[in-house]
Amino acid sequence: MAHRPAAFFLEAVLLCLALVALVEPWRRPTQPRGVASRPARGLVPHLEIDRSRAQSVVRLDSGAQVDRGDVVQVSYVAAGNHFGVVVSLDGRGGVTLHHPGAVHEVPRVHARGETPLPNAFELDDAPGFERFFFVTGARVSLDPASVLEAAHALAADGLVAARDEPLPLPAELGQSSFLLRKAR
Repeated sequence: MAHRPAAFFLEAVLLCLALVALVEPWRRPTQPRGVASRPARGLVPHLEIDRSRAQSVVRLDSGAQVDRGDVVQVSYVAAGNHFGVVVSLDGRGGVTLHHPGAVHEVPRVHARGETPLPNAFELDDAPGFERFFFVTGARVSLDPASVLEAAHALAADGLVAARDEPLPLPAELGQSSFLLRKAR
């Protein structure tokens, strides 16, 4: 008899969870068919970066100090855009394409919510900084190769430009950046 109150409590909790699972979908607002989704007011495409270090994960702010060997997970918020490219530029002038997986791929992104890139990565020993760019466009004509060319051109302008200036791209493309400062 001593175990019966615990079993009753467990059954009650499971019943409540089942009811929430049934009711929750009906509470979500629906959008009429044919209406394009719009980003929430004030939401702009941007990147989020989490750092993993010694069993802890921390959401970083742009300009945060990081170290060689830190593992970072880059995520994007497309804010209603369907196409986007993520590249990084480091203190040596090295440029890396992070999304899409290859320069010839269509740069589709998830238009809603925060989406982590498929792989986290360890920061190398490039000095000074690592800067990530998220370039968005409304059409499939957003070309990853042109974004890479723009990042290489910015790197060629020098480290100050690479750390502070936007990518030299057409104005109809959106872009945001996220700077990580290397402590050593």
